[in-house]
Amino acid sequence: MARAAGKFFLGGIALLLTWILCAADQAVVTFFGSEFCTDCQEFKRQWQEEMTEEGDPVLVYVCIDDLENYAFLKSVESALQVENATNVFPVMLAGRHFLYGVEEIRGHLEEALAWSQEESSPELLAGIFETAQGSTEHFLAWNAPRTVKKDDTSGASLSGVLRLLYLETAASCSHCERQERELELLKAEFPALEITKLEVTTLEGQIYLHRFLEHFQIVEDGGNLAPLVAWNEGYVSGRLATCEELAGVLREQEDHEPFWNGEITEAEREAQESRNRTFLSRATWGATLYAGLLDGINPCAFATAIFLISYLLYLKKGRGFVLAVGICFCLGVFLAYLLMGVGLSFVMDFLNQFAFVKIALYALFALVGICLAVLHLRDALRYKKSGKASDMEMGLNVQTHRRIHDKIHAWGRISSALAFPAAIVLGVVVSSMEFVCTGQIYLPTLMTINAQGFNLQAFQWLLIYNLAFIFPLLVVTVMAYFGVGAQVLSQWARTHVFATKIAMAVLFLLLAALMLAMMRYLV
Repeated sequence: MARAAGKFFLGGIALLLTWILCAADQAVVTFFGSEFCTDCQEFKRQWQEEMTEEGDPVLVYVCIDDLENYAFLKSVESALQVENATNVFPVMLAGRHFLYGVEEIRGHLEEALAWSQEESSPELLAGIFETAQGSTEHFLAWNAPRTVKKDDTSGASLSGVLRLLYLETAASCSHCERQERELELLKAEFPALEITKLEVTTLEGQIYLHRFLEHFQIVEDGGNLAPLVAWNEGYVSGRLATCEELAGVLREQEDHEPFWNGEITEAEREAQESRNRTFLSRATWGATLYAGLLDGINPCAFATAIFLISYLLYLKKGRGFVLAVGICFCLGVFLAYLLMGVGLSFVMDFLNQFAFVKIALYALFALVGICLAVLHLRDALRYKKSGKASDMEMGLNVQTHRRIHDKIHAWGRISSALAFPAAIVLGVVVSSMEFVCTGQIYLPTLMTINAQGFNLQAFQWLLIYNLAFIFPLLVVTVMAYFGVGAQVLSQWARTHVFATKIAMAVLFLLLAALMLAMMRYLV
């Protein structure tokens, strides 16, 4: 997030400075942010580093961690008749325009400076402008005037216990930050209010979310409902629930036991853990099938299959012979990868007995997955720029390619009577030589498959992966049988290298996400 904030600020700074040199008056913009907001802190730092010359715009920072300052932001929004304010920070006010969040500020930096000079600002901002105009600094912190506390007993006088359920994505979620401020204002108005606050990423938060779904008879579709504020008769999800809106709800709330109340039972824990395992199982099944298919068409395996078919056609072998040999070769590859997978699964199953080792392996493979995604993305961009496969690094080196071709040439000299069993052996040998390349996908997939140990389900996933892996090889063989030449296949492979690399990058990110999800489940 911090890097994104730096990009949007630096990306527009040159254009802003050019505009500022032509401006007659010094621009003043108001910036509402939080000390807990990474984007806010990065924006402030960049501004103070870059805005140092006379005539540069002044940024007035108002920290909304102070409730008086947050109430001031709401007052200005009300004065400007802002409807349905978003629940993200940072917030920038220029002239009479609000910009909410990183993306919107990034896209309207130039306009913000123009608005701040061309349009009149609300009277509420008079104190800010007086402070800014009388200062030589380009960054100022400002606090709203302290108001006299009213003797308001509207909240305290209500009968019964007032309760709300608040579910957030995470403690540092930028989409939940503003909702926190609204609840703090509400708590100040209703001192007796009890707020049950949980993160939906925790097991407890997931159980409370399930109670919510059951109470309101909502079918879970996997969508993110946070930030979520709920009470017995209703809820607000995915948008900002304002203090005023919730105050009205509390004043009409009947004194009933909240649906979410009560200690979490062991049965609820077991049920939620079962739902989590089911979700991970579905994700694992999809990732396994996707990984196997993609591994089968990655340049390493696909190029070898095309070379084998082209060599057979060069030797003037009949189409029936090519089909039979191709199937035997695929069988050899399937058996080799299946046996390697079983062996590695037993090793992982042994290591997974130690919880700390299992967590460390998930963390390691997640990191490796992210690194491989970046490297394959780099290969894709390099290939798109030059069109040369030699510019890519994530694949077999030239020496290994030559060794594989030498093995295929040697196999071609074997008599026809031994061609079919020899093709199976060739598939096994070539698979072991390609494992440096194809293992990039196979190893993290195996780690995902064996999350619950190497059992019957894990073996079934292993079969699915390997069947998916050899499917493209079988397609190439069948296409050769029906007369599609190796040159056509080679051209297709070259045309789709970029797309394949992008798909592999996406796959590695998916596998990394699964690793992190499984690691969190263990922790």
